Amino acid sequence: GSTCNVPPQGGRKHPHQEYIQVNTEKILFICGGAFVGLDKIVQKRIGQKVMGFGSPTLEVEAALAREAVRRVEPEDLLAFGMIPEFIGRLPVVAALDALTEEEMVAILTDTKNAMLK
Repeated sequence: GSTCNVPPQGGRKHPHQEYIQVNTEKILFICGGAFVGLDKIVQKRIGQKVMGFGSPTLEVEAALAREAVRRVEPEDLLAFGMIPEFIGRLPVVAALDALTEEEMVAILTDTKNAMLK
């Protein structure tokens, strides 16, 4: 971590502006998204074939895609279009499974501090 100067109102920094100092040592950044097409990049790298005659069913293809994103490497993120400076700041990559409707309802209603009680 380090100490960063952050403009109090956000926006661009300029030389005569006052800043708030923020220590980033204990800040956890979590980035999320769908990353559509990332599975294809990984499948290409690992040599996993998913098209042509004898291609897998949609269900098997979806399982292969889920498995592929679990094997993402920094080079895959670079091929996906992320810049190296950003990739280097995210040392851990984790793939998450989609929630079922029942799981989503349980999270919203049955957990401590649930949003819909």
